[in-house]
Amino acid sequence: MSKKVCNFVLVFLVLMLFTSINAFAGDIPEGIMLGKQEALFIGEITAIDTDTITITPSTVMMGSIKQSAVQIKKFDKYHGTSDKPQIGDFIVAVLLGDDKIDDTWVFKSTSDDYKSLKLIGQQDELVIRYEKYINEGEYFEAQKRVDDKAKVSSAPTNAIVPNQQAQEDNYKVQSHTDNYTFVAVSGLLIACAIFVAVTIIKKRHSN
Repeated sequence: MSKKVCNFVLVFLVLMLFTSINAFAGDIPEGIMLGKQEALFIGEITAIDTDTITITPSTVMMGSIKQSAVQIKKFDKYHGTSDKPQIGDFIVAVLLGDDKIDDTWVFKSTSDDYKSLKLIGQQDELVIRYEKYINEGEYFEAQKRVDDKAKVSSAPTNAIVPNQQAQEDNYKVQSHTDNYTFVAVSGLLIACAIFVAVTIIKKRHSN
């Protein structure tokens, strides 16, 4: 193995490490709980035109939707499937604002009942967690935390809020434990790979 190739391997492995950390630090199911989006909702597609899709929200799990129907830019397919949107489909979507959804994270569901719906399509780790959070009402609880935090921020500076910090710390630990575990394991594996590559380079130079 030439020195040039070994250097390339080292750079590639380091980039993989940072990419893995960045990707898992912003996992969508947990990221939604921060409440940065306009709304997380379940709805039914009621109309499809050339460029737009009209959705009637039935359950808003986070945020708020004031209008009775949301008209968004037409998207091609649901996450994890090749299914095209059809009138009558139940969907779970993230409203970003200005009648725009995250069209890379929109799901067709079996119903509009958050307690029992199933997300249709490829069931990877993120989707499984997402479905679990929806079924167990975790996003309603997340919205309550967001609302409580907003109340604390607007409260007088001398107001005492028992256990607020403890609640926030517990949420942070619970939401990101999986991410930290993955990053730790990934870092260990990549570190081992780097060690092997360095050993190869040293043997190359010694020869």
